[in-house]
Amino acid sequence: MWSADEILRYWFHDRETSARALRRRFSGMVLLASEGTFDNWERSPEGVLALIILLHFVQNSMFANTVLENNYLPKVEALCLQAVANGDDLALDAYERAHIYVAMMACRPARVRQQGQALFEGLRDELEPQQLAALQTTAVKGSLTV
Repeated sequence: MWSADEILRYWFHDRETSARALRRRFSGMVLLASEGTFDNWERSPEGVLALIILLHFVQNSMFANTVLENNYLPKVEALCLQAVANGDDLALDAYERAHIYVAMMACRPARVRQQGQALFEGLRDELEPQQLAALQTTAVKGSLTV
């Protein structure tokens, strides 16, 4: 079982991008996270981000273009809105924060998508070109424009 810190280290530094590798490594953790097993991670900004990474980015990378893609959007939406309301997003660096805002742009309510877009635009200048490119690649897989 991985910790929130290990999830973040993997996603931001050691990531394998193939769906098969992600499914092999994380499918159990995504399921456990969706069932609330890691809800205690919500006590820290890094933990909230790790849950968003698992339930949105990893989940969608594992199951892109299937009925399981975006399977946990209600939980992701709640986590993103909680992070912004509590100021947890501001405790993260710009690239980490951007992941929260990109996840918001995938949510169904237009107001959440618009809020995510506005927050993302507000930090765009803080991102390195390679970080912006990585986010664009991730967003394109999810049919978003960043």
